Amino acid sequence: MKSDIFQHELSETSSVFGRKHDVQVVFSGDDACTDGSTVVLPSLALDQDVSDEHAAVMRGYVDHEAGHIRHTDFKAGQKLHDECRASGNKLLPQIVNALEDIRLERLVMDEYPGAEKNIRATASAVNREFLDTVPADDERSKDPAFIGPVALTWQGRLPYGDETNTQCLDRLDPSLRSKLPGWIDLIDKCRNTGDVIELARQVERDLRGSRPKKEEEASAATPNPDGECKPGGEGGDSPADADATSAPGGTEDGDSPASGSEGDAQSKQATSEIETTSSGGGGRGAGEVKVYTTDDFDVYDPDVAKAVKHTLREADLTTTSSERYRPYSTAHDKVHTRKDKKGKYPRYTYGQRMDEPVSYKLSVQRSAGTVSVIRRKLERAIVAKEMRDWEYGLENGRLDSRRLVSAYSGKPNVFKARSERNELDTAVCMLIDMSGSMTCGDRIRTAMDAAIALSQALEKTSASYEVLGFNSKSRPPSGAYGGRYDASRWEPLDLYVFKDFRERLFDAQAALGSIVNHVGGNNVDGESVLWAHERLKKQPQRRKILLVLSDGSPSFHTNDHRWPKRHLTSVIERLKSENVDLVGIGIGDHAVEEFYPRHVVLHDLSDLAGECMDQLGKLLLGERFTARRTSHAA
Repeated sequence: MKSDIFQHELSETSSVFGRKHDVQVVFSGDDACTDGSTVVLPSLALDQDVSDEHAAVMRGYVDHEAGHIRHTDFKAGQKLHDECRASGNKLLPQIVNALEDIRLERLVMDEYPGAEKNIRATASAVNREFLDTVPADDERSKDPAFIGPVALTWQGRLPYGDETNTQCLDRLDPSLRSKLPGWIDLIDKCRNTGDVIELARQVERDLRGSRPKKEEEASAATPNPDGECKPGGEGGDSPADADATSAPGGTEDGDSPASGSEGDAQSKQATSEIETTSSGGGGRGAGEVKVYTTDDFDVYDPDVAKAVKHTLREADLTTTSSERYRPYSTAHDKVHTRKDKKGKYPRYTYGQRMDEPVSYKLSVQRSAGTVSVIRRKLERAIVAKEMRDWEYGLENGRLDSRRLVSAYSGKPNVFKARSERNELDTAVCMLIDMSGSMTCGDRIRTAMDAAIALSQALEKTSASYEVLGFNSKSRPPSGAYGGRYDASRWEPLDLYVFKDFRERLFDAQAALGSIVNHVGGNNVDGESVLWAHERLKKQPQRRKILLVLSDGSPSFHTNDHRWPKRHLTSVIERLKSENVDLVGIGIGDHAVEEFYPRHVVLHDLSDLAGECMDQLGKLLLGERFTARRTSHAA
């Protein structure tokens, strides 16, 4: 699948699970992340091949993050992360993340079984990231605190993971590996994120107690009679290590979370150790728990977003170069329709203005002369072709009642037979350039009149059709691109649906009349033609016709002034092989001749009456059709 098709598809449909929960997907910049409602993937270089594996990795990431949006208590998680950041506890947040990832992935797959293969692909990317970056002989792998959190994900994903899960687990010390199944089994008892945090605290105590002791720790002083620990020492029933101490002179007490002794309280105050209350919503072990502090060891972070980013980079899908067209972001691209609700796009809600019935009527009046005559001829020719579904004068078949006399006379050619009905199995898309230059010489009004006249002609036939527009009139929020203007295209697209395939012309009249109101900005022709083509491809009709009405060459802000023309040329070359008939209709300008092999130029309505209808008629009915004739010569 081509990268632009995949990018468009995932942006439009998200994933089945994500779409159910209003998850938006955008491609922007170089990172993968989520803000609680929008999943961001790195923007892709267009016209690149995306393998099934890489597509599954990106879909799996969307499903994974949609699971977080659906099932994770972000407030509880953020509170814990803030506490651990303040105390210097590196281990507990990673354990929580690992356990929560397994919990939500199980829930996502229960709710949407189709997500399993995608989540498996994403998990495999995370595992490969570990295998590629952590050597098998890395001494840190012997430290349960370093490898424990990611090991939880390996064990948890065994039922739906691939061979990389086993490869990773085989690196573990047998004593740690033997503990993993018991911890993972407890995830099924976690009802919410709070319960996961409580489970993570249990795992944290076990992992810290299993860490190899340093030589100086082995000879540390024992607890004094009052229960206080001397510097560097341990106390209580559960083991802890010196890496968990806080301020100088303080140590980490390993007792159960709620010892409640006076000596413990004095020790806590003296050592500035941080206590926090469980928010597990009634989960196991609710009460006061200790947050370990001042970790000076490494903890491996099984970062799903980082693995996705690296996987796409290795596949060379996120590279910007003179040979690779890569828009910086789709996050601020907009599709405007007449049904848009107020506030759909802050500051730019065009749908509320797609209401100009008077302008539509004036356009019809302007084209009432020559164009209406040619339109009627085109309609009659199309209808005549559709209705010819019987063959007469045959020597076998059904007896033709109109030839009974001839039959009585013994003539053989008195039969008829039903021929295969020659339906107008065609979908037509009209795409209008609405950039600022279209205001010159009232070109936009000529384009609108042409689109309305063609719509009226096609409405009386079985052909399906729609009318679209494009420009870059709106601007992104201040600072949205962070000064990153090194992409092939950094300004947002504005795309308009004035009439879609499913609407009647009567319902879309006012929207068509508003075309003249939306002119402005630049014109990103290549991506806009791809967008229209993707909509056209989804139509069931065998024939696909794309008419592009434009007054000049592509023009937009880019890091390379050659990209506007180069990308449009590349798109047109690609569409030649994809079963679409493409016609460039120049509005007062001959620039279309540079890009579109099939083209006409309209300077006024008289040109529209002849050339445009001539081209459309040939595409619909065959090369021998001429709009100026009164009938269609088959």
